[in-house]
Amino acid sequence: ISIKFWGFSRVHWTEGLELGDKTTHYKSNEEYYANDFMLKGNGSTVEVLPLGDHIFNFSFVLPEHIPSSFESFVGQVRHQCKATLIIPIWPNKTCNKPYSINTLYDLNMDYIAKGPVSADASKTICCLCCTSGPISLALQINRSGFVPGEKLYFNAECSNQSNRCITSSKVEILQVATFTGRKFKNHMRKPGIRQRKQTKIVAMMEHGEIPKGESDTWNNEDLLIPPIPSSHLIFCDNITIQYFVEFSAVPSGPGIHLRLMAPILIGSIPLQQNFNLFEPSQTTHFVTGIQNHGDETEADPSSSYITGMPTTAQLAVGFTFPGLSQYPDMPPPSYAESMISAPMGAKCDIDEYNNSVFNPQYILYSLKNN
Repeated sequence: ISIKFWGFSRVHWTEGLELGDKTTHYKSNEEYYANDFMLKGNGSTVEVLPLGDHIFNFSFVLPEHIPSSFESFVGQVRHQCKATLIIPIWPNKTCNKPYSINTLYDLNMDYIAKGPVSADASKTICCLCCTSGPISLALQINRSGFVPGEKLYFNAECSNQSNRCITSSKVEILQVATFTGRKFKNHMRKPGIRQRKQTKIVAMMEHGEIPKGESDTWNNEDLLIPPIPSSHLIFCDNITIQYFVEFSAVPSGPGIHLRLMAPILIGSIPLQQNFNLFEPSQTTHFVTGIQNHGDETEADPSSSYITGMPTTAQLAVGFTFPGLSQYPDMPPPSYAESMISAPMGAKCDIDEYNNSVFNPQYILYSLKNN
């Protein structure tokens, strides 16, 4: 019985007609670690496992400088373990299970995170010989650095001096992922590198109609930041992540929507000046272990925990969130599944895992009096 721990990224998309040599592929791959261990046996000598349930405890120390988990239909950063039951003569049995990685991004180490953000834009709508006044947008955010679970407060104004009604205006937090791929055609690598962007809505708030000659003001409104990966997706070179606050207005009739975008940062450790905004969450603890450890324990039919998960006694001495060592007064976060990821099937030939999906879990802080 062997187990493999593997961290990698993959990017792939196609352009052109989906027909033979008219399709151009863009691909890139990175590998961050790949470690194989034998849990039982040595892979060459036949050993017999008696009938019944067998549990093999194992642990693995993750290497440093690896990127956070990320799922998209264009590219992914995946971390997974694969167990293989090697059976003489018969095909091997395998089971793949992904796990979530959160790379620490300390907002206190980024001077931009404390600074305010503002943006403005205006547009004059013209229709043949008729010219109206402008539509103007303005957006202010008191700082640019936030963590999941935190509220982003903003002020905004939409001034409609045109001769049209504005049907709606909205403020959105956007995740913009940039994928880098090399050109392939007819399974051959060709010269050329291309990038593709994918935008997802993280959070959104909308206001209604603004009659001509009037304005709409957003005073200290807030958007809650859900569990999402940190900005930049550090340690990954073929996928990067940026976040923006977009303010847009939709005028009635023909014409282009007016919009402005202001960049923000999403981290995993909040600004120290904002520690008092949060309350401690139920922290996920982890257990130490030897890197190559495959001792067998007797299966307990009444036990519901998965092999390798900590017991109640172990939780008392388990590790806590790594950021606490540097910031002992920081309330520890919890973890929650991403709501904007593309699901990945955790493929397995064991019935209980068939058709299951995987969304990475990301750090999530708990606000006081939320």
